[in-house]
Amino acid sequence: MSAAKLNSSIIGSNAADIVDLHKTYNPGSQDAHIALSNINLEIRSNEFFTLLGPSGCGKTTLLRLLAGFEQPTQGQCRIFGEDVVSLPPEARPVNTVFQHYALFPHFNVRRNIGFGLEMLGIDKTEIEKTTSEMLALVHMEEFAGRKPDQLSGGQKQRVALARALAPKPKILLLDEPLSALDLKLRQQMRLELKALQRETGITFVFVTHDQEEALSMSDRIAVLADGVIQQLGTPDEIYEFPENRFVADFIGESNLIEAKVVSTDGNQTECHIPGLGNTVVPCDIAFKPDQDVTISVRPERISLRPVESCSTGSSFSPLSVCEKTYLGNAIQYLLKIGDHPLIVRSPSGGLRGRLNFDRADKVCIDFEDGAIRLLAR
Repeated sequence: MSAAKLNSSIIGSNAADIVDLHKTYNPGSQDAHIALSNINLEIRSNEFFTLLGPSGCGKTTLLRLLAGFEQPTQGQCRIFGEDVVSLPPEARPVNTVFQHYALFPHFNVRRNIGFGLEMLGIDKTEIEKTTSEMLALVHMEEFAGRKPDQLSGGQKQRVALARALAPKPKILLLDEPLSALDLKLRQQMRLELKALQRETGITFVFVTHDQEEALSMSDRIAVLADGVIQQLGTPDEIYEFPENRFVADFIGESNLIEAKVVSTDGNQTECHIPGLGNTVVPCDIAFKPDQDVTISVRPERISLRPVESCSTGSSFSPLSVCEKTYLGNAIQYLLKIGDHPLIVRSPSGGLRGRLNFDRADKVCIDFEDGAIRLLAR
């Protein structure tokens, strides 16, 4: 089924516009809880958009507000330009795939997929046609006659996706649909979900706490914490250019090093790292001399050299290797800057001539160009 067939009438506008949205549970009581605060989002048509954050950050609440299962305390929610705040879930052009697929155990796969269409009063011939299209879309034709208890976890998920797509929603909401699967199946289903989104052309809004999941599938990601959007951007923007300490620490793995500003010159800031030395960082934030800052640098963006190769004029002091861990495709080293750990991850050496270090070796470190992100504390 082509993207044009499912989505021909909605290309060219935002899938959803969320404006100044707030959600407070039990407002006015001593049990009041602010779940979402001042949420402003534009979710584009035909994109794979992810809400990412730890448990309790508000991402599922935001998904439920889009679906109509919750009502906002304040703010607007428009889907393809239509204000849907007052519309019940069944009147909204969205469908939801939940963490637990909620398939009907007494129906076979074909009937599970077609049941929602039956409830909508769709003609029987059209139900058969659409169900067959959905079975082909998720590659489940040969399992059409099986019951859910005869399916694997991945097959059940495909059925749940087909059932949600059958009514041709404008937006598909996915609430942690991969969390019940084992690692290898999750990795496989990531590829299938992304391919399915491209093939149908439907906007997917995906909720997860798994950073790798979000980075591997999304066109854009909104990172949430404590009911507030911390950063919005593409996966590479989120990973390479975190805007605050929370994002740098939550997305992937990052070394967060305390430092102090020495001086600023245009868009460059010189910092002193106690126990290591001085470094100059490109930065578009106007930090002041003596201001405390945090340096964020990814473990794979640091390289090690034998201490013998360090130039006598190097501004960095040599460090000792405290621990070494073989990870298969990489070797992870633990060093310390004073009392603070520094993680360095290098491609594993094997027979390829790469440098290899052992515990207690003295080394010098280099930061790759553009590797350092300077953050306010």
